[in-house]
Amino acid sequence: GSRRIWMWTRCLRCNGKPTQRVIISSSARNLSFGKFLELSFSTHSAAKKLSTCGHLLHRDCLRFFGMGPKVAMFRYSSVEIYSAFKPPLTLEFHNPNKRECLEVEFNNVLRKWRLLFSEAKNKVQILKSGDSGQALGENTKASVHDELFLEVNRILAQQKNEFETFDLLVKSGTSAHGILGLNWLHQLLLLGIYIWDVRLQHILQYETRTNFMVMENILFGRNIIRRYDLKGALFSRYVLDSKNPENVLLDQNFIEDMRAMPIYIEGKTKNLLERAIWNDTAFLSRMTVMDYSLFVGVDKQKKELVFGIIDYLRQYTWDKQLESWVKTSLFVPKNLSPTVISPKEYKIRFRAFMSQYFLSVPDA
Repeated sequence: GSRRIWMWTRCLRCNGKPTQRVIISSSARNLSFGKFLELSFSTHSAAKKLSTCGHLLHRDCLRFFGMGPKVAMFRYSSVEIYSAFKPPLTLEFHNPNKRECLEVEFNNVLRKWRLLFSEAKNKVQILKSGDSGQALGENTKASVHDELFLEVNRILAQQKNEFETFDLLVKSGTSAHGILGLNWLHQLLLLGIYIWDVRLQHILQYETRTNFMVMENILFGRNIIRRYDLKGALFSRYVLDSKNPENVLLDQNFIEDMRAMPIYIEGKTKNLLERAIWNDTAFLSRMTVMDYSLFVGVDKQKKELVFGIIDYLRQYTWDKQLESWVKTSLFVPKNLSPTVISPKEYKIRFRAFMSQYFLSVPDA
């Protein structure tokens, strides 16, 4: 009798006594326990089975399985299934107010642009006047500075003309073009403020050049409750203050959260996620790029996982190879690998992590 598996239930809605124990049939015992649970809980017929009290067996009852002194209890609980949303190939716009709303925003941005040009021009004149006074008697230095100021004024005039031309093109376009143009003007304004600030600070020094890359904000307009930066590495990838919703959490936080409050996606959604990751990582590996991340945002309201690969500009140069060797030799535990490894190894580890820790359920 010690090898027999007994089964009984207790209804939570009735809060009554447990039912009489019954022995699991020999045909059921021939199944694996996992398969038996799947047939008992996951099928459409199982969802309609009633307990002796008339309540649903799989939803309203605790189910017990015992063998000898050991007892396992199962309780039904529903899970939220998320879909995955990657950045779209085509941008679509639906704006009921159309051009009226755009004109207000455009005028606001135009006013800030013209203010930037005016302040930059005034600042150049002030610097030029002060520099002319200090450079009296130094003809060579004065000549060099005059050329520099002429070049700065030329750049200022050129950018102002380009801005006015771009403004006319945007206003004559469609609503979609207007929204794109407005966003572009916003981005250019932020960059313009910074660049002119740097340019004016270094106007009497050597010319410098700074490159920027503007990326899409995939979280715009969403109710994001959790956000993760995932590299597929475990060493030194944990944020202690994980309760702050504004913090970007890392790989070890993600594993911890998936155990405590898992997020499930359908099988077809996981296939979409994996296919996108496979294609992108194959390309990045060919370009000898590593140290990139999968940025994931959890949109509770829409029940969507918003994801995209970020930080994909770092190639596996000699300094990164040296960093990998030093960390592997001195700091990283033997059973873990450092964040920085070769592009091929990085691709394999990245894919394996995403496949393992994004939990899927069978398609409905």
